[in-house]
Amino acid sequence: MPILWFDDPTARERQLAGGKGASLAQMREWNLPVPPGFVVSAPSLAEVLSASGAIDQIERFVRAGLNGAGAGALAEDLQGQVLASRFPAMLTEAIASAYDALGGGTVAVRSSAIGEDSTEASFAGQQDTFLDVVGLADIVQRVHNCLASLFTERALVYRARRGAWNDLSLAVVVQRMVDPSAAGVMFTRDPVQGADRVVIEAVHGNGEALVSGEAVPDHYELDRGSRALVSSFLPKRPTGRVLADDQLSELFDLGLRVESLSGAPRDIEWAIDRLDGALALLQSRPITTL
Repeated sequence: MPILWFDDPTARERQLAGGKGASLAQMREWNLPVPPGFVVSAPSLAEVLSASGAIDQIERFVRAGLNGAGAGALAEDLQGQVLASRFPAMLTEAIASAYDALGGGTVAVRSSAIGEDSTEASFAGQQDTFLDVVGLADIVQRVHNCLASLFTERALVYRARRGAWNDLSLAVVVQRMVDPSAAGVMFTRDPVQGADRVVIEAVHGNGEALVSGEAVPDHYELDRGSRALVSSFLPKRPTGRVLADDQLSELFDLGLRVESLSGAPRDIEWAIDRLDGALALLQSRPITTL
C-alpha cells in the first residue's frame, strides 16, 4: 500500500512507516492527541530511490572518509540524483487522494527514516521536515526533497559513525498542521543528568524556532514525585512567560502517560493549538542519552 493512515494498524510497522510514522500511529492507537495524517510508505518510495542509483554509490562516500574533502560534494551529487529521478504518477495520484481525504489545507511533510527514533539511534534532525505546505504539487515536491535528505552530508556522516548502512530507506509523514500559540519539547526524565525530573522547553509560536536556535526557550523542570516546579529559566521578553501553571501540569501528565504506555522515558515534541488551546503531540522517541 503506498498510503498508510495513522489509524491503520500497518502504519505501526517501522519497516513500512519509518520511525516517526510508526510512533505517531502508535500514539493514535493509544488515543493520544495526535493530529491526523498519513504516511507515504517506504516501499512505495523505494522505486524512486532505486531509479536514482544513489544507494548503489554509498560506497563512494564511505571510501571518501568522514573528513574527506570531497564528502560534501559527493553528498550533494547523491541528493541531485534522487531529485532528478522520476516521481511515479501512480504515487502522485495516491497522495492526491489521501490529501483530499485529509481535507486539504496546510500540512507538515516530515521525513521518517526506518532507523529513526529507535532505542539505539535517534537520527533526530538528520532528514528534512517542511511546515506550512499547501497543495498537491508542493506536497509531492517536499516528499521528493525528504527522500533526497537521506543523503545530506550530515545524515551520511551520522550513519558512517554508527555503521548504519543497512537501513537506507525512508517513509514520509503528511500531517495536518497545528497553528500553535506555543510549542516545544519535553523530556520525561532529565536527558543530561538522568535526574528524576520532567524537563520542558517552550517557545511562543512554532517549535521550529526552538529547533533552529532562533528563539531562547523557557526552561522548566518539575519533580516527577511531587509535580512541583523545582527549577526554571524564563528569558525576558515582551510576550512574557510561555506556559501557565495549568499548561505545565497538563504537559506533565501527558508526558508521564506517554512514558507509561511506551515503557521507557521519552523525548516528546508538542504544540498548543492557537484556536482552542488543545495540546497536540507531534512526536515521541526514546531518550537515547539514557
